[in-house]
Amino acid sequence: MEPIILWQQKWGTSFNIPWYLFLGGLAGGTMTIGALVDLFLGGRERFQGFARAAAYITVPAIVVGGLCLSFHLGKPERGFAFPLFFTNYGSWLTLGGWVVGAFAPLSLAYAAAWFFGAGRPLRLLLALLGVPLGLVMSLYTGLLLSATWLMPADRWYVPLWDGRYLPVLFALSGLSTGLAACGLSMLVWSRVRRLGGAPGADGRMGVELASLADVVTIAAEAAWIYVFVTSLAAVASGSSSPRGS
Repeated sequence: MEPIILWQQKWGTSFNIPWYLFLGGLAGGTMTIGALVDLFLGGRERFQGFARAAAYITVPAIVVGGLCLSFHLGKPERGFAFPLFFTNYGSWLTLGGWVVGAFAPLSLAYAAAWFFGAGRPLRLLLALLGVPLGLVMSLYTGLLLSATWLMPADRWYVPLWDGRYLPVLFALSGLSTGLAACGLSMLVWSRVRRLGGAPGADGRMGVELASLADVVTIAAEAAWIYVFVTSLAAVASGSSSPRGS
């Protein structure tokens, strides 16, 4: 892939990119989580509310995140019509346009399948597509930043954007924030049901599932950050090459 140069005046003064990085990872995480729950536990009614919540959260996350990314271009119409304008297929920016362009309609279709009560076979088909695409969506934001790490060794680069570690860190972060969002939504839904006089067992089940899974994800993320920071410390001390060679 071609390296990317991010000029400070185009990067540091905008709120669009930080929001996109967060929401893009969140959307990828919720899609992956909802699809996995639907595939393996969706036949049980008590888990269906969790998968449904994940599907619903994905839509506003990717819509708002995609808008932030498109308006950051300065000419948002190019973002909306990316197949016509993004033709450099050696760039993560172009490939990312296709990732977002495929992910957004799939997330809408998956949420619509839940909302309109579509049959389980259709949901499973969308979920099978959603798991890999959700993971790629979370990974992509890290891959985009780590493209700057591919600069030649005699030119500046950002050690924190190390391509060996950053994409996995973004994927773990997306899963963690996705689990937190799903758990929070299920907690709110449970409280609303209780206020309406309906039992809230399904909500509690979703909260417990999200909490336990998020603990495991956070532990994995912490371990990966430790390895990442150790590598950065080695680079700073000059004990290893910034390229790992």
